[in-house]
Amino acid sequence: MTPAEMTKRYLQLRDRIKQIEDKHKVELEPFKDMKFQLETAILDHLNISGLDSIKSGDGTAFKSTVTSVVVRDWASTLAFIRKRKLWDLLEARVAKGAAVEIVRDTGAPIPGVDISQASVLRVRSS
Repeated sequence: MTPAEMTKRYLQLRDRIKQIEDKHKVELEPFKDMKFQLETAILDHLNISGLDSIKSGDGTAFKSTVTSVVVRDWASTLAFIRKRKLWDLLEARVAKGAAVEIVRDTGAPIPGVDISQASVLRVRSS
């Protein structure tokens, strides 16, 4: 098979996979809706009954708290951290794009930071 034929076949397969995934999304939607309705009904029952969980022969349903933390104003957050020395609020990582740019510009590694890159194949239709 020539590279042109392989590329054509790759694009055909990618398009077919997308068609199947889209079809499954449509097929799954009514089931996801029913699942959401059941989740809502069970949560309502727990809340009305003042319970945290209910157990049956088939399983246990329970309430759980999900937490999301988003920084809206980095400057004020960083000032807060610095003023109070709350360094445990920070995570130990660096920005990938900035790190690659610094190494590219300086030609020198960043102490304590490993950067690895790999070539991967991407195919786009014309």
